[in-house]
Amino acid sequence: MKPHRFFGACAREVVWLLGLTLVAAVITKAAHPGAPAWYLQPDADPHAVSRAEVRERWNDEVLWIDARSAAAFEAGHRDGALRLPPDEWNELLPDLFDQIASADRPIVVYCDGAKCGKSKDVATRLREVGVGDVFHLRGGWTTLQGE
Repeated sequence: MKPHRFFGACAREVVWLLGLTLVAAVITKAAHPGAPAWYLQPDADPHAVSRAEVRERWNDEVLWIDARSAAAFEAGHRDGALRLPPDEWNELLPDLFDQIASADRPIVVYCDGAKCGKSKDVATRLREVGVGDVFHLRGGWTTLQGE
């Protein structure tokens, strides 16, 4: 068999197999009763909450923790928010721990925006030291501005 015929035959076989795989996937998707939409990406983090969820679940009765810098906090923050950025954790937590740990409401941590991971970091650390009911806000400060 000549090399160009060999590669042509292999290419046809690969295309044929890919086509069969696609048909099988479409049939499986259509036939499965609980199949999720292909375009939906579920949020796997049970500790992430949206601004709407904070309103609906707790009627905004939460303890806000701001994980942003001092300058950002001074420029604007939620009323009653405590500032606890991860890079100042060791310095600020001892003075705030009793107030946070004794909170009789859920705690929601926020930082600069959707791409900021500081709020998730602080929320995780708080849960690790035994503080319960701690969540981080999807979208961060940008979802709170103007309220």
